[in-house]
Amino acid sequence: MIMLLGNVVFQVAPVGIDEIDHRYSSRFAIHPVLGSMPLYEKTGIGPEGWRIRATLMPEFCQRHGIDTGLFELDQLKLICQSGMPQFLMRGDGKPMGWVIIQDVVERSRVLSKSGIGRQITLDIDVIATNAPSFDGFYSLG
Repeated sequence: MIMLLGNVVFQVAPVGIDEIDHRYSSRFAIHPVLGSMPLYEKTGIGPEGWRIRATLMPEFCQRHGIDTGLFELDQLKLICQSGMPQFLMRGDGKPMGWVIIQDVVERSRVLSKSGIGRQITLDIDVIATNAPSFDGFYSLG
């Protein structure tokens, strides 16, 4: 396993992760100073998030007896549209925390005769959030 996002498992196949971008920031109030550089007052931490870039090759996987990954693609859409926090964990077991899926961009290339891309790339943007409430956690299933 490379990564786990909710109930979607990213492995080498059928859904492999190519890249992960991690972004985080701090927040500052800017105070202009006459004749000098502005002063920056730290006001807290800013948003934290990840961009996960993954690739599916449904036709290749099907020829080699591996799940096509199209089910996982449908799961991502449902999770994104639900807006519910999901647990993100790296493949070595390190918990990355709770996230919401902000955006998924799906690109299908080299379409087969059935209209399914032979190569489907995904850009999945997730943002760190608080753990769901007790009631919210049990409604995730």
